[in-house]
Amino acid sequence: MALPLSVLTPGRTVHLRLDGEVLTGAVIATANGWLRLDGADGEILVNLAQVAWIRADGAPAEDRPVPTAKNIVAQPGSRVPGRPWPDETIRAVVEGFLNDVQDGELAEKHGRTRHQITILRQAWECARGNLADDQLSPAAQLWVARIRNVMRS
Repeated sequence: MALPLSVLTPGRTVHLRLDGEVLTGAVIATANGWLRLDGADGEILVNLAQVAWIRADGAPAEDRPVPTAKNIVAQPGSRVPGRPWPDETIRAVVEGFLNDVQDGELAEKHGRTRHQITILRQAWECARGNLADDQLSPAAQLWVARIRNVMRS
């Protein structure tokens, strides 16, 4: 996970662990993977790639982003991974598997990523009995029961 540099704003006090030592200081600037701190012993330059953790002291309320509710999970035609899968879409994708349609073509047709379709194909093969549960990725294992239920109804 990349460090969100937006929290390292100038003037904000941070505590970071570097080679077993905890450093504290006020952020002067960040640039090109480096952090400039104003510490108790003067200015400190820190390579962010070598930092084990950073704790930022609380920012004033006006600096904190205000959470907002989203009314729309995804736009129609979006390829957002968290978008729900209606039963009809799962049935249509499985039909594509039975008709030897390629994963890329199914992904394009149903507005999903190719990786999502590949995971669904693995789960489908397991649901049919062609692949053992222990040979599936953890993501595909979650789909086996759902595919069986959709295909029964």
